[in-house]
Amino acid sequence: LESFLNSSWYDAYGCSPVYHIKSRPGYEQVLQQALHRKQAEGNLQVYAKHSMPSRLHYRNHRRIHDFVVVAQEGWSLHASQQDAEAQRHHRGQHGYDNLVGAMRPLFVATGPSFKRAYRHGNAFTNVDLYPLMLQLLGIKADTYYHEGNLTYVASMLRSK
Repeated sequence: LESFLNSSWYDAYGCSPVYHIKSRPGYEQVLQQALHRKQAEGNLQVYAKHSMPSRLHYRNHRRIHDFVVVAQEGWSLHASQQDAEAQRHHRGQHGYDNLVGAMRPLFVATGPSFKRAYRHGNAFTNVDLYPLMLQLLGIKADTYYHEGNLTYVASMLRSK
């Protein structure tokens, strides 16, 4: 961050590959312009809080600051050169955009409620596992707030 942003403009929270950037008063425009110039180079994505994609389920939380900066797959993002040096031996990351192929998790399920030798051919997001777990526990899906959708994972369950 220090290579393209003036540290007097912002406060940064996070670690590679995701940083939350909080603008200091009076620096909102210059910070936004600098972030978008860097985004144009193609190795990171910048989201203003109000324009976070709804699919990320991340926009309305009180802890989300003015900007969220996410490195592209294969790239790292650090607050300083010193931070980058301290992290140089790390060989894996999580936190990239959940549409990136490398962020696709493996889900394996077994038990009396699941079909045997079933291969689920459709992609789903991790939030869809929450209503699945509620279903397995016999808890009504609307008992607790969640943003998952059981319809994306219900086909892996046996019929009763």
